Amino acid sequence: MRIAIIDLGTNTFNLLIRETTSDELLYNDKIAVKLGRGGIDKGNIAEDAFQRGLDAMAKHKTTIEYYQAEKVKALATAAIRDAKNGHEFVSGVKETTGIEIDVIDGLTEARFILAGAAAAVELPPNPYLVMDIGGGSTEFIIARGKKALWMQSYPLGVSRLLEHFRPSDPIEEQEVERIDTHLDHVLEELRQAWEKYKPKIMIGSSGSFDTLSDMCRLRSDPDSPPDDRPSSYFDMSVYRMIEREVIRATFEERLAMKGMIPMRADMMVLSCLLIRWVIQNCGIEQMWGSKYALKEGVYFHLKEEA
Repeated sequence: MRIAIIDLGTNTFNLLIRETTSDELLYNDKIAVKLGRGGIDKGNIAEDAFQRGLDAMAKHKTTIEYYQAEKVKALATAAIRDAKNGHEFVSGVKETTGIEIDVIDGLTEARFILAGAAAAVELPPNPYLVMDIGGGSTEFIIARGKKALWMQSYPLGVSRLLEHFRPSDPIEEQEVERIDTHLDHVLEELRQAWEKYKPKIMIGSSGSFDTLSDMCRLRSDPDSPPDDRPSSYFDMSVYRMIEREVIRATFEERLAMKGMIPMRADMMVLSCLLIRWVIQNCGIEQMWGSKYALKEGVYFHLKEEA
C-alpha cells in the first residue's frame, strides 16, 4: 500500500509518500508556507498565509495523485490548532482538495515525534531527551527505549518567539536575556523532569536540527556530500562554535553560512537560544540529530495498522 502523510507545520507543509510492502521511499519534500507569519502571535492565520497554505495543499494533492497513494493522512499542529480561523483553513482545504485534516494536540504530536526519532537513532539504554523545534510549538519527550517517561508540548515555536520578541539584527544581549528569562519561566517543568530522570543524551528532530547538522558537517569538511542517513551525531565543540556564530550574526551573515537554508535564516537565532538553554539547564552531554519526526512516526504507526 502507498501511504501519503502530510505534516502541516507552522513553517512548512511536509509530504512523505512510502510503499508499506517494501518500505520504499517514493517522495519526501516540503513546501515553505510560513503559515504563522503575521498572525501567530495574534492567534490567527493571516490572509496571505492562508492562501499560501491552500496553494501548498493543492500542489501536494497533485503529487499524491501522481504517485497514486491509496491512503492519505494529513495532520495539523500548532499554527492551525491555536488559530481562531484554523477550522476555516481545514474546511478550505477539504473544499478545494478533498483532503481531510486531523488537528492533533501537542501530546499526540509528541508521541508521533518519539516514534519517528526512535526509528532513526540507535537508542541508548538510559533515559534520553527528544526535542522537536517547530514553528508554533516545541515538544520535549524523555524516554527509555521506545517508551515515553514524560512529555510536554510548549508554545515555544521559533516563529511564535520571533513574532513575540521581534529581536534586533543582530540580536542584542538584553534581548537574549529577556528570552532566557522567558524560557526559565515556561520550561520549569522540563527542568524538574530532567532532575527526576537525568537524561544526558538529546535527540533533536525537525528542520532546525537538520540545518544545524548540515552546517556542522560542512564546517568540519566543506567538501563532504549530503548525508542521507536518518540520524547524525553532533560534535559538540563544532556545534557550540556554530551556535555562537549564529547568535552573533546578522541576517545577511547567516544567509551566507554554509548549510544554512534561506527560509530558516531569520529563525535560527531563536532555535540556537532554545537549544543552548536546554543544554545548559538539562546537563546534556551528547546530541544526535534525527531526520525522522512526526510524519515518519505517523507512517510507522499506519504501517502497523495496514
